Amino acid sequence: MAKIMTMIEKADLEIDECKLILANSLKRLKVVKEKISLSEEPPSVEELVDLLVEMSEVDVHLMELCASLIKMLVEVTGRLRHE
Repeated sequence: MAKIMTMIEKADLEIDECKLILANSLKRLKVVKEKISLSEEPPSVEELVDLLVEMSEVDVHLMELCASLIKMLVEVTGRLRHE
């Protein structure tokens, strides 16, 4: 049972990490949106490319975290069935 609790705690930390990543990405998107709405000139290509790269990295990281959480869920479910 201790192993299961450890896995649940790890999953909880990973979920918190996902929340932080999403919150930071949302803040970044809001800044770009404000900049676009307040400015008469559009953001530079470099800014948009940087944002696109950042969002792609966020997507990859979130997919990796989701895969890890699914793996842990499968392990926890298997352990609970055996106990």
